[in-house]
Amino acid sequence: MKINTIIKFGGSITERGTLKQIIQLGKTLASLFDRRQDFVIVPGGGLFAEFVRETQEKYGLDDEQAHWMAIQAMEQHASFLLKFIPKSNLHDISSKDFESLVFDNLPILRVMKYMRTESKLEKTWNSTSDAIATEIALKIKVEKLVFLKDIDGIIVKDKLAKKITVQELLELKTSPLDKITPKILKNKNIKAYIINGLIHDRIENLLEGKEFIGTEIIC
Repeated sequence: MKINTIIKFGGSITERGTLKQIIQLGKTLASLFDRRQDFVIVPGGGLFAEFVRETQEKYGLDDEQAHWMAIQAMEQHASFLLKFIPKSNLHDISSKDFESLVFDNLPILRVMKYMRTESKLEKTWNSTSDAIATEIALKIKVEKLVFLKDIDGIIVKDKLAKKITVQELLELKTSPLDKITPKILKNKNIKAYIINGLIHDRIENLLEGKEFIGTEIIC
């Protein structure tokens, strides 16, 4: 079955979620994959990336050094998620061989190979794992890109925005996405969403075409 969705598993979920919430989300994702087999996971850096930030500040590492250490942090987080997502496997990925792969278990993507050979992103903190997931989503031409975070969506004027345009997202003073992601999404043919991963049925409702709580980004 063709992969049509990338789920970006935000590091904030494992940073701030309870063990019970993380286990339940893992079970939900595994159950969804059993039924659908049409999505893959790109992990954020989580606590591992925060350690890179602290290390860069303490030892004066340049942005490119910190960038590659942060990619390694995503690899560490990928390995960490294996414990919490049943029937999942790690996959080193490049967009060139993606369509030929068949996934029997839920794939958690390790992105170092892709980043070394294909990525055009700047090597700074402006392009975090959100931007990496977005660039990969566009490269492999999926229909949906879902950012699982520890928030309900994007708040505009003290209310949860059900929909927001990329231009409106760019104009926000603070955003749950990095600076590069909205620029990559602009004028692209993809459906993007921000969903609270700590409330496990929200991702299920979205993927199953039911009413969901979250924010849709109009690209």
